[in-house]
Order: sequence, then structure tokens, then C-alpha cells
Amino acid sequence: MRIFISFLLAVTFVNAQEIDSRRISINSDFIDSVRLGQFNQTNSDLYLTIESSHDECGEWGGHYEIITIKSNTVGELFADYKKYGVSCDSVSYYNQRKKNKIKPIQHKKVKLDDNKLIAIKEFSLELLLANFSEIRPGHSGKFFKLKHRDNFTIEYSDYFGSKGFINVYDSFLEKLGVK
Repeated sequence: MRIFISFLLAVTFVNAQEIDSRRISINSDFIDSVRLGQFNQTNSDLYLTIESSHDECGEWGGHYEIITIKSNTVGELFADYKKYGVSCDSVSYYNQRKKNKIKPIQHKKVKLDDNKLIAIKEFSLELLLANFSEIRPGHSGKFFKLKHRDNFTIEYSDYFGSKGFINVYDSFLEKLGVK
């Protein structure tokens, strides 16, 4: 069932991709202040998260980035960006960020306007389309994940070191105003 829903979303998004991105509706349930915690600030399962793990240390991993998108109590949407560093000599220590209370090396919070909401939707589309072309030959590479609640997750792994999707991700960070 999950594969069927993903396929349906992909077909819809592929058709929508031909439309000018400025015409994408920003009033969908996907980017909605109530669904992103406006009335329940303590439930982090309501937030939209975008995660990326990188591969400076080869198969052992690399730095980690997370963007948490949520609403404040008056319905304004914000993106909270955190980037965590890594030392290739002690990757396992850095991979346990919460347990070891690792602090981010970069932290920025931005208020989301219409252009930033469109950038989130465009990145979501790119991630979904990349997911369908993914080949998983091993356990190394860059990893990207978008999660909204427990029932909606899109993941993509770039094992071949191509700059294509990392360029999409970097462009997204610039449009979001966190890079």
C-alpha cells in the first residue's frame, strides 16, 4: 500500500513538475501550521524534518544536518537548521549525538515566507523523484530523509558520489536561507 501511495504521489508530482513552481499552492495540508504543531508545541512527531548524513569518513559516515519545520503558537512557520560536525577518528561518538550531548557546529532559525515554503515543496519533489531512481549497492554514501509524522517518510541514498543531488540539497539550503 505504501509503495502504491508513493507511486501515486510521484505521478502527481511529475505532472506538477511541468508547472511553473510559483504556481504551486502553498496552502496544502503538507505545509500547514496546525499540522506542524501550532496547538501542540510539545509533540515533535508533528514536525516536518529533513535530515542528511554525509560521507567524509567513507562507509563510516560524516557530518549530519537536520532541519525541523514547525509552527509557533500563532501559526507562523519556522525552519530550525542544525549542522553537526564529525571527526573521522571517532565517528561512533559523533553518531550518538543525543547520548553524548554533541552541540551543533552551525545553528540557524528562519521564519518561512511563501518563497521558502515553495522551496520546501520543490525539494520534497526532487527527493521523491530521486527515490525512484535510487540504486542501493552498499552501505556508504550520502543519505537524505524527509519525515512528516510516523506515516510519511521519503529516503534517498546517493552511493555513487554524484554531485547531482547534493547540488539540489545545497541549492535548497540557500533558498531556505540557512546556508
